[in-house]
Amino acid sequence: MIELERKLKEYPTLAKVPVAVVHGRAVTAEELLELVKRGDPEAVRAARRLGLDPTPEETKLLAKEFWRRLPPNVKVFVLGVGYLTKDEILRAIDLDTPLGKKLVRAYERLLREYGLA
Repeated sequence: MIELERKLKEYPTLAKVPVAVVHGRAVTAEELLELVKRGDPEAVRAARRLGLDPTPEETKLLAKEFWRRLPPNVKVFVLGVGYLTKDEILRAIDLDTPLGKKLVRAYERLLREYGLA
C-alpha cells in the first residue's frame, strides 16, 4: 500500500481513476486505499493485484467507470473517429465494438503509464 500512497502523492489526479474491482464495483485509487486502511479483506486482495493483469471483465468494468466519470457535456476526441459524447463512449464499450475495445485499451495504457497495470 505504501507504493500506491507514493503514486498518489506523486500524481494526485490518479486518486479519482478507477483501478480495482472490490465487492463487484469499480473503486478509485483513493477509495481502494481507504478500504485497505479499514482492513477490508477483498480490498487488500485487490490492492495486492495492482500491477497484475486484471480479467477482461474487470478491465471492461474499470474502463467503463473511468469514462462514466467524465464531466457532463464533455466530448472526447478519438483519432479516426472524431468527437464522442460520454454516452457514445459507454455504448461502444457496452456493445463491445472495435471502437469500444479501442477505448478500453486507452484506459489500460493510462494505468500502465503510471505503473498501476
